Amino acid sequence: MRVKYKTNIRTVVKRLKKSGNTLQIVAADTINESAMLLDRNYQRLLRKKHIVRTKFTLKSVKTYKATMIRKSGEPRPLHDINAIVGIRKMKGGAEHYLAKLEEGGIQKGSKKAKNKVPIPLDTARTSKREDKPIAARNRLLKGEAQTLLLNGRKFGVKNDGFNKNPRQRFAILYKEIRQGNAGVQGDFSKQFYFLDNKNNLGIFRLVGSRVIKIRNLENKSVRRKESRMFKKAVKTQTPAIIRKRFMSNARKEIYKSA
Repeated sequence: MRVKYKTNIRTVVKRLKKSGNTLQIVAADTINESAMLLDRNYQRLLRKKHIVRTKFTLKSVKTYKATMIRKSGEPRPLHDINAIVGIRKMKGGAEHYLAKLEEGGIQKGSKKAKNKVPIPLDTARTSKREDKPIAARNRLLKGEAQTLLLNGRKFGVKNDGFNKNPRQRFAILYKEIRQGNAGVQGDFSKQFYFLDNKNNLGIFRLVGSRVIKIRNLENKSVRRKESRMFKKAVKTQTPAIIRKRFMSNARKEIYKSA
């Protein structure tokens, strides 16, 4: 964001230039204050408009402050004093989910979830609450979810022979669990694919003596509405506001050196 000089700023700039690196100090302080306010406003908007479940989400918003001195030790020219506010990438260089939220678009299914969008339910979250993160044991890990087998045939998915009577499918599942899964091949300590009583596919897991659905797997893609929270935060730091902040900081420096 470039700020055009006005006559009164030109006068102040001339006075600052006479005091060593004071102009660079004022410029860097002004840019950094504006960047930190942008950062703060963005986080405030996120908390207001969206459910922020972990500290990791907000810590992903990163501010790189402006510096007035180059690595060589020389003062930077005014046009080269910049701060950066952005969203860090995920491990491995993947785009962060906050950036995806900002842009909107279509979320495609995951290979980990039979090419469906794995939407977590409250039963997958800590304290079973929407505002809590997904419990560690319920996170979707590569190769974690499994398809059960009943007497050597796929069980719990479409075309397993129980589509017309899904309740019978559950009755058999619970019977096999009580009997120590004598006829079912699978590891009940892990997640598994299964159809609910409406024949909708999901990811389930055994908790105690109950089989609980932790994710829906109904859609191959989901459209995300663009958020534009970052763009709104940028608009809170207009050239006029930054110019006013610069003048205030400049007057303080001039007063100190007078």
